[in-house]
Amino acid sequence: MILKHIERQVKKNVFLFETRVKTDVNYFINLINEKLKEKNLSYRTNVKGDMTDWKAFNNDKKLHTTIQDTFSLLSKHYQFNDMQFKDSWGIRKKFSDNTIEHDHQTAHLSGVLYLNDNSPELIFPELHITIEPHCSTLVMFSALLNHFSPPNKSKDPKYAIAFNLENKVAGDI
Repeated sequence: MILKHIERQVKKNVFLFETRVKTDVNYFINLINEKLKEKNLSYRTNVKGDMTDWKAFNNDKKLHTTIQDTFSLLSKHYQFNDMQFKDSWGIRKKFSDNTIEHDHQTAHLSGVLYLNDNSPELIFPELHITIEPHCSTLVMFSALLNHFSPPNKSKDPKYAIAFNLENKVAGDI
């Protein structure tokens, strides 16, 4: 017996930050290529391209430093509590690879660090925003935002690290 059934849209505040960071992109590209030789999730997730294991970069000190530096920069705009990596994976999209529309609602904060200038762009349909990938650009956004990338039209691969962050306290969001 159903006691209550409610369906309605609920407005929620969301955020999106785009910034440039100082990071060793060659280090990350080489690491993605190495990790793709190990356990990977290529073509088995929303990423219809090469993808490392979900937690491939969770303990990477260079990625942690990059994210912490960005938190410091953004702290005057948004209060980041004690956050930890829930997931962080490398992406290599070759010609015609894409990412289907999805969200990361099990996390609090999601992001992507672009490691080269190759297309395709990252599209947020609910915000009517398109992010052009540029080397060392870091985009962080509310995990509940839908996003996708159309097929890569370049013969050169696109490299990125995507991640989800959660509050340290028992994974609370």
